[in-house]
Amino acid sequence: MAEAGRTQPAPRIGASAILSYVGGLITPAPRLVGFAITEGRRARIANGSTGQDSAAIPPLRLTPSLLALAALDEWTVAVMKTPGRMPTTEGFERVTKEVGAAHELYARRGWIADPTSFHPRPPLLDAPSISRSRLPGVGFEHLSFESGYEPDAQDPGHDRWLSYEANRTAHAWVLRHRYGQDRPWVVCLHAFGMGYPYVDLWGFRAMWLHRVLGLNVVFPIAPLHGPRRIGRLSGAAFMTYNLVDIVHGFAQAVWDVRRVLDWIRAQGGTTVGLYGVSMGAHLAGILAGLDPDLSFVLSAFPTCNLTDLFIEHGPRNLRKRAEEHGLISEEAEDVHRLVSPLGLPAVVPTERLFICAGLADRMATPAQAHKLWLHWGMPRIAWFNSNHVAFMWRGEVGGFVQEALQTSGLL
Repeated sequence: MAEAGRTQPAPRIGASAILSYVGGLITPAPRLVGFAITEGRRARIANGSTGQDSAAIPPLRLTPSLLALAALDEWTVAVMKTPGRMPTTEGFERVTKEVGAAHELYARRGWIADPTSFHPRPPLLDAPSISRSRLPGVGFEHLSFESGYEPDAQDPGHDRWLSYEANRTAHAWVLRHRYGQDRPWVVCLHAFGMGYPYVDLWGFRAMWLHRVLGLNVVFPIAPLHGPRRIGRLSGAAFMTYNLVDIVHGFAQAVWDVRRVLDWIRAQGGTTVGLYGVSMGAHLAGILAGLDPDLSFVLSAFPTCNLTDLFIEHGPRNLRKRAEEHGLISEEAEDVHRLVSPLGLPAVVPTERLFICAGLADRMATPAQAHKLWLHWGMPRIAWFNSNHVAFMWRGEVGGFVQEALQTSGLL
């Protein structure tokens, strides 16, 4: 994973790291075999039972095409584990010190006891810059503004975070109807690696939401993504082994989206909901604990506990070193809960909360959606016989989105 900070020198990539990476490209095969065996066993147990446990993840229908989709998830994760993004020993030691210092500060401020207090209400967004942009077949507005987010002055990551100059300007793509203040608004929160108009609008089927369903649609760009990135890859510095930067990434995302929500309401938008996917679903889960006026929150293929994902996906040797350095620990978990949906009780009523997930999701994993479902008081959830990346083209996901919009009164 990437060591945060554009000004830091790139770590040397030794032969052992390259061999480890090449070996990692082979791991999806045995992982898929294990996945197929486990799911086959679960299906046999479910078929032989007399009843269905409503609190359990249902078994999937394992088919050759679904196994191929699961393989796509596995290899996507494997390719992302490039040797240049692995932490060095010095990086581990630095992050260990930062997590300890952050934990001490956050506990002293009272944020660990009450994660809601870690997210202060940002100032109103009065006059953002708005320009017209266009892609083939669609025109949209490009909204930008000075984010204004700043970590606590004593935070160990304060200076580094503010050194990401491009990240200081927030951006959003906007599709709104003329006299659109009378239309409901949907704020789409994108997944990791997105943040570009052509990807975001296609991935969320924006023209269907906008033209067919008649909604105003806004796409806030997450910190360190798209035009806010600090390297070649959108989001590479966001999802990092550096826990303090992850905290600031989600904290700033919450801050920026709340400012966009205020701007929408200032335009006369009284009916506003969130639709987040993957990393964006994680963000939506946090906001569901902060804004009771949201008309609905849909968390699609969500994450909610990044420590669990690191344990799931991290190479074995990297997990061992992370444990040795205290990055998989109760202290680190306390710090992470400040930006975990599981750290904040939902203030949006259960009937306005929705979750959908893929039973063959090998990236976010069904366990993440299940934990969020339990935390939210078991709202409406849809389980698809699908993997993670297929959300962008599966029509059944659109059907569930429309159902959530109708149930919440947006349609």
